[in-house]
Amino acid sequence: MNAPDPQLSLFAPPPMPEDPDAVALVNYLERAFTWRTRAQIMKDLGFDERRIRAARKASHFQIVAGQKGFRHIRHCTADERAAAPDQFESQGKDMLVEAHGYRRAATFWNFFETNRQHPEPAHA
Repeated sequence: MNAPDPQLSLFAPPPMPEDPDAVALVNYLERAFTWRTRAQIMKDLGFDERRIRAARKASHFQIVAGQKGFRHIRHCTADERAAAPDQFESQGKDMLVEAHGYRRAATFWNFFETNRQHPEPAHA
């Protein structure tokens, strides 16, 4: 699966995805006009959670995921469209903080493993 090009023209409609699951999900949500839950998509299309995530990611930004489920971006309100990138930016920031924490913990333990110094367990 190729990553969609984030530099697409602002005034050109997004291209139809090449991935068959993404095409199916885009068409399904285009016809639905409303939010569809993960359970509804699983029932109607027979996709599991991983397949839904992969199809949304391959959709060339045509599928919005939110608290209510999934919706074709064409049918979203202006507020829903504006919230979609904010949600990804917030998740990205949280992931970077977590990655930094893991990197610090790994550095700490690598230092002690390399120097064969093990901290004493805390006594209650």
